[in-house]
Amino acid sequence: AVSTAVYTSPGRQQFHPSAEKAWAEFTIAGAISASNNITSITDTGLGDWTVNINTVMSASTYCAGASADPTGVNLAYNVTVAVISKTASTFRVIGIRGNDGTNFTDPFSGPINAWAFGDQ
Repeated sequence: AVSTAVYTSPGRQQFHPSAEKAWAEFTIAGAISASNNITSITDTGLGDWTVNINTVMSASTYCAGASADPTGVNLAYNVTVAVISKTASTFRVIGIRGNDGTNFTDPFSGPINAWAFGDQ
């Protein structure tokens, strides 16, 4: 993963730690507009989505993240988008209003983005 003298073929690059293993762009209803290695997004409630990975990760110790299109975020709500739990096959994305982390909200008119890096 650190050599500058060894060629990595495209077929092997997917196993490198720097390669994303799963990503998706989706709506607040969970409709996927573009993705790689994501089977579906489950809208599990207000400001709460479960991202379902097709080829699962080797463990729950991988890096997952999420963001929202800033043009679609209602800034008056002081919204944070975060990943709060992971298994090898899913991770949970939430939209939080306020500072206490308990006020889930759907503040977006634009897309939500989610991704995962790690070992499969």
